[in-house]
Amino acid sequence: DASRCSVFEHDAERKSPRDHHVGKRIQSFALKGLWLYGESPWFVAFWIVVVTIVFAVFYQFAGFQINKQPIEYNLSLSDFGYDICDFFRAWYFSVVTFFILGHGDVQPSPGASRFLAGCEALIGVILIAMFIVTMQRRFVPRG
Repeated sequence: DASRCSVFEHDAERKSPRDHHVGKRIQSFALKGLWLYGESPWFVAFWIVVVTIVFAVFYQFAGFQINKQPIEYNLSLSDFGYDICDFFRAWYFSVVTFFILGHGDVQPSPGASRFLAGCEALIGVILIAMFIVTMQRRFVPRG
């Protein structure tokens, strides 16, 4: 399999003792961990899910609005069922923000939540582009 050979080649290059430049090693390590050197769309899909879940947790603390009604997380155990529903609403908002859909029913609250939404949208654009590139590299024959 050509993609597996490419990964082994990149790993060998990263581990070679002749390359002592720290920046190059960090870059290579990050490229492997994030998208397996552009060979695995499943790595990128995994990171998309992780990013949306992490931002959903952030949105619960920073707050968001559903139909102009503010939703914020509280730590009381009596509202546990509502908190689970709020998490899924926050995850919905996170996915909508990540894929830059913007349905309009869910919006960030003023303040930190708006900053987080902008950061997530930027990360979303980058990861979606990486996913498309890895899909193309994986499924379109190389000539």
